[in-house]
Amino acid sequence: LRAARDSKEVARWVDYLGKLTNAKEYAMTMSALVRCGDGARAIALLDEMNQPGAPQPDVVCYNVALAACSNLPSTDAAAAALNLLRTMPRANFTPDVVSFSSAISACAKSGRWRAALELLDEMQVAGIAPNEVSFNAAMQAVCSARQLEQGLRLLERADEAGLANSSFLLHRTLLDASLAAGNMSLADAVQARMHKHQLTGLAPEATAMIDGSLTSFV
Repeated sequence: LRAARDSKEVARWVDYLGKLTNAKEYAMTMSALVRCGDGARAIALLDEMNQPGAPQPDVVCYNVALAACSNLPSTDAAAAALNLLRTMPRANFTPDVVSFSSAISACAKSGRWRAALELLDEMQVAGIAPNEVSFNAAMQAVCSARQLEQGLRLLERADEAGLANSSFLLHRTLLDASLAAGNMSLADAVQARMHKHQLTGLAPEATAMIDGSLTSFV
């Protein structure tokens, strides 16, 4: 299943099983669909689990469905993720750092940078410490919208969280956006920070985000 190249191969695996019988099997299948870029089918499986008589989802299933939202068209990604995030407490699940980070990534895809920052604030109010993935997703959101001053504030917030001095991607995203916008003063400031923190490339453990999508859950 992990080697499936497209959603058709995933469907053949499900047909072979005959029926998905528990939350782990659903989560694995949903995760494979996310890797194949078929977010809509992954979310549909979560909907299937919420039907009477079906295996009950767990927090992993919700988190994979949230990641699947970044596979949806940009017009739908943020709305779907925010809806799922608000659904979790009603289903007796507490969103965690993965839940919020995936929702922030979906907001970035939809260009909803304000919503991304609001989710970052919401995490901190709830006592959930944003990690590198959370900040990187938020940085993608503000830089895609050319809200570069907001990007600089994110670096400051990451500093306060003890993360900015280890995140090459966080700095590089803002640097590339600054250069693209012709804001050389900001670009120089970001480069100075990178030099200060000796940020020259991605560490082996750095971020599970590729093209704005979280990729590994189960």
